[in-house]
Amino acid sequence: MISYGEQYSGTGTQDYGGSYGGSYYQQEAPVYRPFNLPLFQGRIDLDTNPSQVIRDYARAKGVSLDFISSETKGYGGKEIFLEAVKLGNREFYFAQEGKKKAARKSACKLALGILAQEEKISLCENLELLTSFAGVNVRAPVAGPNGVKYSGVAEMNRALGTSSVAVVHEYSQSRGVRLAFHETYMYGGAAGSSHSGAPRDATPRAFFIAVSVGGCLYPSAGGTSKKIAKSLAADTAVLLLLKEGALVMEDKSLPMESLDVGQRSFHDNICLLAHRKFSDLTSYINRQKRGVFTDNKLISAFVVSRDNFEDLRVVALATGCPTTGRPVSLDGSAVTDCHAEVLSRRCLINYIYRELELAVDNPEASLFHRVASGNFALKAGVRFHMYTSTPPCGDAARFAGGLEDAARFAGGLEDAAPTHGGLDLEQIHCPTLNAVGQGLLTAKSASSGVVEISDATRGCSLSCSDKLLQWNVVGLQGALLSHLLDAPVYVSSVTVGREFNHGHLTRALCCRMLPLGGASGARTDIPPPFQVNHPSLGRPTLSEVHSQTSPPVVAYLWSLGETSVETLGASTGRPVSDRPFETRSRLCRASMFVTFWKLSRKLGINIGASLDYRGAKALAVGYRNAKLFVKRTLAENNMGAWESKAK
Repeated sequence: MISYGEQYSGTGTQDYGGSYGGSYYQQEAPVYRPFNLPLFQGRIDLDTNPSQVIRDYARAKGVSLDFISSETKGYGGKEIFLEAVKLGNREFYFAQEGKKKAARKSACKLALGILAQEEKISLCENLELLTSFAGVNVRAPVAGPNGVKYSGVAEMNRALGTSSVAVVHEYSQSRGVRLAFHETYMYGGAAGSSHSGAPRDATPRAFFIAVSVGGCLYPSAGGTSKKIAKSLAADTAVLLLLKEGALVMEDKSLPMESLDVGQRSFHDNICLLAHRKFSDLTSYINRQKRGVFTDNKLISAFVVSRDNFEDLRVVALATGCPTTGRPVSLDGSAVTDCHAEVLSRRCLINYIYRELELAVDNPEASLFHRVASGNFALKAGVRFHMYTSTPPCGDAARFAGGLEDAARFAGGLEDAAPTHGGLDLEQIHCPTLNAVGQGLLTAKSASSGVVEISDATRGCSLSCSDKLLQWNVVGLQGALLSHLLDAPVYVSSVTVGREFNHGHLTRALCCRMLPLGGASGARTDIPPPFQVNHPSLGRPTLSEVHSQTSPPVVAYLWSLGETSVETLGASTGRPVSDRPFETRSRLCRASMFVTFWKLSRKLGINIGASLDYRGAKALAVGYRNAKLFVKRTLAENNMGAWESKAK
């Protein structure tokens, strides 16, 4: 026999952004002595007259019977009545209904359900689907985007590739209001388990959960598990929000998905691959209950192509967060810059580490092969392509005022070589440099967004435009991997989902490195094997649609070969996890240095076992000289002085 306290220990509310005001939704359940004398015989019919049954029970036990009453405002300003049964000193959970009499009846049914569990009595009621407030039917027809009719909220969500839980999260975030899921009550349950040896009880269990959005409590819904109840409660809220016109569902499918496969350009395919991988990670996050992806996040990804440019595969992806002004972690245990482009590049570096290890264990399967020097180089035909939802912050985004040369740069030039899958690897860059401030170095500021480098405070991170500029000279691999690679790894193309502007992008990402007023072409004053890389730039045929939402507070990180998606907190730069030992991100400097050190030991490459992170970077002389070339060129072009973490 299970006591009331053993069944209902712990809190009864999951809170996202703050609890709803009413305390009656999460009563603490003290441990009570169970009623020992069997009173009921056979089955309890909860639909006949539960109030009379509970009175008979109280008289038989010789305890007092009272009802605890309360009320609040719910959806549409309607009154919600809450009633709970009190037997002696024992208080049961509240039940909520639109009428006081109905609430009292439900409270009696709830108490009887709990007592029936203790007395080993079966219930007659079907608990598969219970929803309070008569007339709320989540299977009622609804109108989705473009007036398309669906047979219910669930069918609409399946067609749009989303869920009601995700919808109410996005709805609350976009309006800056609090969202909470309240476990209003439950009854029934299994007594014993296969491990304890106690017999199982066949009494069905029901959980009841209600959603509150911005202080408005929506009708509760119940199911045989918390997951079902939460989903149905969110369905109920979505249905009512749609009916009152407060919520308008949007078709989140990408515009280029409407194109036939033969009509899609190279940049269309890159964009589709990135967003489909993003959708896969959305499902993973929701299954792991580590958060809820909302739409319209800024994402960045890296895609690998082989010889024919048709074998495309996403190998790294990250979403981004705004700059928070958090101090730099001196020991490298936290991630400082949480913008999507920076995080996706770090994910790519982790992927390269795994590929180098694979080059030793299974050379045929790796993207790299070992060369005569003992280091590694990319195999012939292997290229990396970058995708970003928007122009990188800084110089690329400051002056992007629309879609310039939309037709010309949607997937490559008209005369692009067909052997490159529609990608023009010899694209002619025409940078725009005709206004004050164009080309200047900028830094990320928590208060002002992006500021010129002369106005930045110490500790600020350089803008993503400036970092991509550097990567187009020193390579994507970073200083540590330069010890293991024979040549830098450059990006072959950059696809921008929306707000594409060829002139501003070419200036920001690479062409600032050319002498002002000088001839375009290869620089001869840069230390080999480094060069100024000029990637092919383009956009999808149909530009992405963006709707404004509140800034995200977490970022999601993934690279091919990892078994999980990491959730990174923007305010801490550390993983958001229930596990106390997960205090360092896999992308922080400390973690990546450990990865480098282990791999270099395995490869037999000795760069000094006693060196720390900074010491190992300093030994990458070629990489360091290439970085100095970037700083010197920008200074010569009067575009600002690049210092470590801004001045």
